[in-house]
Amino acid sequence: MNNVNTNNVSEQALSLSERFSWSIVPVGVDKKPLDEWKKYQNQKAGREQLQEWFKKYPAANIGVVTGKISNLVVLDIDPRHGGNEDLFDEIITVKSKTGGGGWHYYFNYKEGIHNQAGIINGLDVRGEGGYVVVPPSLHKSGNRYKWINSPFDTPIIDVPSKVLAILQNGKTENNQFFKNWDETVLNGVNEGKRNESAASVVGKLLGKYSEGEWESEVWPLFEGWNLKNKPPLSEVELRAVYNSISDRELKKRGQNLSNTRLINDYEVNLGNSSYIEIKKDGFRFLIKPKRSKIEITLYKEDEIINTDSLNLISSKARTIFINNCIQLSEEEKYVLTGHLIALNQVLKEVNEEILNSMYEEKKAEITDEETEEARNLLFSPTLLNDILKTIKKTGVAGEEKTVLTYYLGRPPLNNS
Repeated sequence: MNNVNTNNVSEQALSLSERFSWSIVPVGVDKKPLDEWKKYQNQKAGREQLQEWFKKYPAANIGVVTGKISNLVVLDIDPRHGGNEDLFDEIITVKSKTGGGGWHYYFNYKEGIHNQAGIINGLDVRGEGGYVVVPPSLHKSGNRYKWINSPFDTPIIDVPSKVLAILQNGKTENNQFFKNWDETVLNGVNEGKRNESAASVVGKLLGKYSEGEWESEVWPLFEGWNLKNKPPLSEVELRAVYNSISDRELKKRGQNLSNTRLINDYEVNLGNSSYIEIKKDGFRFLIKPKRSKIEITLYKEDEIINTDSLNLISSKARTIFINNCIQLSEEEKYVLTGHLIALNQVLKEVNEEILNSMYEEKKAEITDEETEEARNLLFSPTLLNDILKTIKKTGVAGEEKTVLTYYLGRPPLNNS
């Protein structure tokens, strides 16, 4: 058996570095490097540096720099974007389950493979200029990355010809991400076309990913594309293009999603007064908050999967809910488990004022005619008699003085 089944992250970082000569960097739960990591594409951190990092950042996760420095190319399959591992099921190499419900396949480095997104739907590659998060790192969903085939008992193989063919020919007409892209742009451009092409490339990448994934996913992929240019843009120029287009994308999303916000990488829509809509990975949750439980209606691709009221904090309640989702595969249930855990925190993150406003009574607009009618009633010499007539229409009979005394002395219906 392997010796990587401990959840002591710092111990495993040292083990992976020293046994396999992988270049290790510390990353946060958001997958962003916690220290300057670029130089570790060309040199490896030693034992003292690693110990210093994990002492300084005790909650750090393990990032492994891909490419020549670690002799690694990693295939990243993400079901949240339509990825499916069926194409690679027969490949036996080092493999991990990601905290987000996807898979990483590890191969020996091959010259010329850089970071690329959307080779086919839900399939990215991490090569020169990239990094991946490895077990036992903790994902923000609350799930840990886990080895399926660990490097301690499974040899890493060369990139199979089947995978190479997909990397080279995967940009089909059915691939919405690469549809209408100029192949000459994808493969790098000359000096005169770099800025224009960079804006196009990063714009498409930003549109593919959620805002919470931009720094951890889009920026490394954008850097990988830039390495193909002749010559590449400087990092300062590349970052300037990235910042400009990301600002534009944020404004665009703000205009289109005025009632929608991104909370912990979940798309949260507060536009309906009776429920909260939360989306991720093809799942759609319609949630009605209650005192101790919440009512959840779960959809998958617009099909109702399950409706129930449950306490999200209760592991038993979550398990019952998931077991009743009989239409889902085991893999989908696995992903759903992480979502139900994360939803509790998402709901806490929703601004209390926004939640309160969902249940506030809408104040009706009063017309000029109604205002005038109210004013005339207020100054009517027969006001009390008019009030009494109105009360009698509700079925109250007799005890007229008592009724009027109660009406005039009762507290207001609300505190507004």
